[in-house]
Amino acid sequence: IRLEPERIRPGSTAQLQVDITNTANSDIKDITTELKLDGTAFVTIGEASEKKIRQLAPNAKATIIYNIIVNPDAELKVHRILMPITYYDSLGVKFTSNNTIGIPVYSKPEYNIDMENTNIYTNGRAGEITISIANKGNSDIKFLNIELLENETYNIISNPKVYIGNLESDDFETATYKLYSRASKPIRLEFKIAYKDAYNNDFLNYAEVNMPIYSKWTAQNLGLVERNLAWLYIIISLIALIFIYKTYKIWKYERDLEKSIAVFFKNIVKFAREKILKIKK
Repeated sequence: IRLEPERIRPGSTAQLQVDITNTANSDIKDITTELKLDGTAFVTIGEASEKKIRQLAPNAKATIIYNIIVNPDAELKVHRILMPITYYDSLGVKFTSNNTIGIPVYSKPEYNIDMENTNIYTNGRAGEITISIANKGNSDIKFLNIELLENETYNIISNPKVYIGNLESDDFETATYKLYSRASKPIRLEFKIAYKDAYNNDFLNYAEVNMPIYSKWTAQNLGLVERNLAWLYIIISLIALIFIYKTYKIWKYERDLEKSIAVFFKNIVKFAREKILKIKK
């Protein structure tokens, strides 16, 4: 028995070839093979599940070919199919051979890994990033482990390894890490992803996820980082202190608050005019 391809993807077709050899010393006749496909994930394509060979001479061989298709939602495992074979010897005696064929349905795991969330937008900042991994294939992903690898653009503060476990088809999970950014341009996060497929085959892949990093000015304009207005408050406070101090000194002589304020601003205008004239000269 041969299957081409050796493993069938859900929703795809395959060719099942059955070689029958007469090992007796006399002819065998009316050989009938039948694939018992009722209740299975398979159907034949454009042909019956029962086929016949009229006669086989001693040591002769014949090949029966079935073209089959597997259901798109077939379970990923080795499916057992019954295939009884009946035939008659030269004396007309009927014989039956009950056979079981194993057809493996397989699909390699497929996934997407993307940035889900981050609060690190600028260089020199510590925070958390969350990545999501989605199983976009037919195969379940088993014993999934994701490890964040460190490089010169960031430091890992938390545990770099996150164990996800099993991830079913069309499902997703997230993993969170704490980082310190050391780059002023977008960072490439490097991950090592280890898992098993439905047949317990081991897989080890590497993937990259881009993490945007902005200048402080751009991050503030985008509303990602709050503006630091401490310097502005300091300047305003200094101006207020100077105003109060100068006005108080004038008030000590004038004893009139409104006149003292007017004199202060007059002095400011005079000082500014002298500086402008000096620059022009």
